[in-house]
Amino acid sequence: MAGKTKSTFKELIREARKKFQKLFHDNILQLVHVYPLDKVTADGRPFWALPKRPPRPLVFDPKNEVHKQFVAAYACLLAQMRGIEIPGQARSDEFKQWIADEASKIECKSFVPSDAKA
Repeated sequence: MAGKTKSTFKELIREARKKFQKLFHDNILQLVHVYPLDKVTADGRPFWALPKRPPRPLVFDPKNEVHKQFVAAYACLLAQMRGIEIPGQARSDEFKQWIADEASKIECKSFVPSDAKA
């Protein structure tokens, strides 16, 4: 990427937050759009029959420990890969909470379903 300036750590938090949105919200909504809850198989049985259960999209919550850990780990991994300084104690709870709080300020695009099968 010739001519591209180095990212800041806050930009990496933005990327991490958007990755969370894509993986745990948008992809789930897309799957349920393509295979709705009332979908039946060719033989007439419900598509979402045990052992399959329909997934539910997650809404990012900066107080949720798993959400917090995901965005912190993803942002720190990106920083290491790109040679960007991590501005704090990456393993501390306070630092992870700061990242989660920053991530919660980021607005993500509204999900728009596609009729293409995943």
